[in-house]
Parts: sequence; structure tokens; C-alpha cells
Amino acid sequence: MQSSAAKCFLFTAAVFLLQLFPLTGMLLMILAAPFWSVITINLGFILVIADVVAGTLPRWALALPVIYFWRLLRYSGRESFRGTKPCQRHIG
Repeated sequence: MQSSAAKCFLFTAAVFLLQLFPLTGMLLMILAAPFWSVITINLGFILVIADVVAGTLPRWALALPVIYFWRLLRYSGRESFRGTKPCQRHIG
């Protein structure tokens, strides 16, 4: 039985692979598919937490979303405390 998080990550991978082909890539670009990965990857990691709580995944799997969200928080915090946008770092 596949966890709901695995289905979410597989969907993200399938959409990513479909974007490599010109015809489906143009259609998916019109449907804003490049931005779907933001939602589906974050949702996948949230579902990992839900699957650990439900008991379908082992407790060590909880480390994956903790590491992922900690790195996001650390990166966004570093950029906001610096007071600069990433593109302004190299100017001047």
C-alpha cells in the first residue's frame, strides 16, 4: 500500500517529466504547472508527517520533513534578516 505522501511525490515527478516534452510542456506551462511543484512538494512533506502519526510510515521518516522545513526556514530567515533580496547581494 502506497502512502499518500508517496502519491504526491510521484505526481510531482510525473508532471516534471511531462514538462520535458514540447507538446505537453507547453500545455502544462499554460496551466502553470511549474508552480504546482511548490504546492505538491510541501503537501507531500506534510503528508509524511500525517502518515507517521497514522502509523503507516516509521518514526524515522519524520526526520525528512523536519530537515526540509528547517532548511526552508533557515534560508528564508537568513535572507530576510539580511534585508536584501538574493539578486541584490552581488550589486555594489
